[in-house]
Amino acid sequence: MIPEIAAGIKKYGIKYENLLLLLASLTAALVILSPVYFRALESFILSFGEYGYLGVAVVGFFFAYGITTPIATVGLAALGGVLDPIFVGLIGGTTAAISDFIIYFFARRKLSATERKIEKKFLNKKYSRVWHAAAPIVAGFIIASPLPDELAAGILGALRFDKKRFLIFVWVAEIVGIFIIATLGKIF
Repeated sequence: MIPEIAAGIKKYGIKYENLLLLLASLTAALVILSPVYFRALESFILSFGEYGYLGVAVVGFFFAYGITTPIATVGLAALGGVLDPIFVGLIGGTTAAISDFIIYFFARRKLSATERKIEKKFLNKKYSRVWHAAAPIVAGFIIASPLPDELAAGILGALRFDKKRFLIFVWVAEIVGIFIIATLGKIF
């Protein structure tokens, strides 16, 4: 469905198609999380607890995508209240890292040229070095938080992180972030 929407956007020559898709996904997430739909969503998410750690793997996979991040965060907190937060972090972090790698693969090809244009236009050499040093730290915080990981994967893809380095970086950040969410679910 998303590729068809993106193709339709490109067909009509909309300049900022990625921004438009992000705004559409955030709007859809707000509609889904409205009180009318939340009760049904809550029972659906809690039903993943019946599948144990397989449910954690599925919910963790969707933790990386913008539209499903809020839903997956609630699900991981709920599953963390029922299951061991350490294993929820490990399993959910691993599947979320796989999702991030899918995002990275596409972002690396598309965004690197755009990022180079921005650097040439707005950043001189001094600020470019600061950007290249600070960007992985910012990306790590975005990945570990419940914010959509598309931005962080795009940043790291544009910086041309190699695949191994990216996977290790994202895997550790996802495990830490999901462990914190699962632990908060256990506490509250």
